[in-house]
Amino acid sequence: MNEDPDHNRDLYYSDTSIQFLNSNIRSPIAAHPRLELNRWPAIFIDFDELPADLQSDYMNAAISDGTMHIRLANGRELNVASFFPNPPGGTLIVLDREFESLRAQEYVDTVHFALINFDAFVHPHLKCDEENQQIIPYTRLEAAEWEIDFSNANRQPIFKPREFLVTHWGSVKRGDGQPFHIDSAKPVLETLGCFFSFVRGSYCGISLIYDTNESGERVWEQWSVSHVTSQGHLDSWFEPTQHPVLKEVFLCFWDHYQDHRGDTNSQLALQWYLESNIQESPLTSIILNQAALERSP
Repeated sequence: MNEDPDHNRDLYYSDTSIQFLNSNIRSPIAAHPRLELNRWPAIFIDFDELPADLQSDYMNAAISDGTMHIRLANGRELNVASFFPNPPGGTLIVLDREFESLRAQEYVDTVHFALINFDAFVHPHLKCDEENQQIIPYTRLEAAEWEIDFSNANRQPIFKPREFLVTHWGSVKRGDGQPFHIDSAKPVLETLGCFFSFVRGSYCGISLIYDTNESGERVWEQWSVSHVTSQGHLDSWFEPTQHPVLKEVFLCFWDHYQDHRGDTNSQLALQWYLESNIQESPLTSIILNQAALERSP
C-alpha cells in the first residue's frame, strides 16, 4: 500500500486483477485500486487494458448506467458506478462501499487504518518511529481487551484547499499482544468510526484498513468508503487538549455501543446529533438535537 506523502491525493491499495463479467473473455487484467479524496471519498480502479470484445462498446464514451460488473482476484463481484476510457485501459469507480479485497490468513497482530477529516489534536504521548527516524506524538484509547493508537498524518503544505484529507493514522491491537481473528476487529473499527464522528461533531471516515505479516506483505485488506463531512470548523463538545476526557468518554461510548449494537434508537440518536451540527438553520439544528436526545436510550 503506497501512502502519498502529503496524505491528500490518491492513496493506493494493493495491486490486484479484475475480470469484466460483461465480457465473454474472462482473462484477468492487471488493476491498480486507489482511494481518491479529491472531490469526495471514492474507490477508483485503474486498469491497463480492456478486453478486445469490449473495446468497441466501451472505449468511445464514459458509462454511468450501472450495467458494468467486475470480479476481483479473490472472487468478490463488484458493481461499477462509472467507467472512464483511457485507451487501451481506463478507470472504474466502484459502487460498493465496504468489502474485503484480501484475506491471506485468519489471525493478525495489528490492524492499521486511516482516519479521514478528524480534527487537529494535541497528543499526550510520544513514541519512536525507528523506520523513519522520528518521534511521533500519539494518543492511546483502551477498551475491553483492545488498544487503539492514533497520530496525526504528516501533511505537506497544501496550496489548494481540499475538502477531504487523511488527517490521522491509527492501529488496533490486543493489549496482551496476542493475535486476534480478523472478524473480531471489524466491530472495533465500526465503533471507532462512530466515536470519532461523535467527538468531531460530524462524520469522519475510516478507510485504508490493512495488516501485514513479518515480511511486510499484506495479509488482510478491506476497501471502505463511509459518509464523511467535508473539512472545516464545526462546534463540538470536545476540546482537543482534553486528552484524559477523551479516554474516559471512549470507555463510556464503547460500553454503550456494545450494549446497544444494532439498536435503531442509538443509531438514530447519533445520526441526528451529527446532522444537527451541520445545519445552516438554527431551528433545524435545535429540532434534530432534541430528537436525538429523545431517541437516546
